[in-house]
Amino acid sequence: MRRQITAGEVARFLEAWIRLAMADVRLRVLPYRYNRRLLEPGVPLEVSSSTAVTDSSAFEKRLASMLRDVNRAAHRQLFFNMSCLRKAIVIREKLRNMGVRTVLVYGAKQNQEAGPACVSTHAWLEVVAPEQVKGMVIDPSSLSHQFSRLKGRARQVHRK
Repeated sequence: MRRQITAGEVARFLEAWIRLAMADVRLRVLPYRYNRRLLEPGVPLEVSSSTAVTDSSAFEKRLASMLRDVNRAAHRQLFFNMSCLRKAIVIREKLRNMGVRTVLVYGAKQNQEAGPACVSTHAWLEVVAPEQVKGMVIDPSSLSHQFSRLKGRARQVHRK
């Protein structure tokens, strides 16, 4: 027998799906200069809330629920790209609203199945503040351990 889906679960699913779709449209439509701060690795965004994380276990429970909602929404792609980068952007914004500062991390690995010249990439988050959860890796796909972290900051390309 299937379990009943609550109205709250439907609302969280729809919110996550809409945020993922908006992130995809933003990345596809807007020029890089409008997305630069959003995509730059290693640069934390300022938090929009002063809500402090006082209990790391309560935070982890809330985070697990958030990741589950975003992953469920990402499986219903339709014509949107709901990749790891889009998931990380959505989760980063939700955490920012909770008062948690994160940095976007990019990683790469050689894809042996596709040939020696093929590289796979991945994006995830790392918490930089507050202290109670600092250093936590947040990866909706749970693949970050398979990738080598890319070092350095994004280079800005100037077009003439």
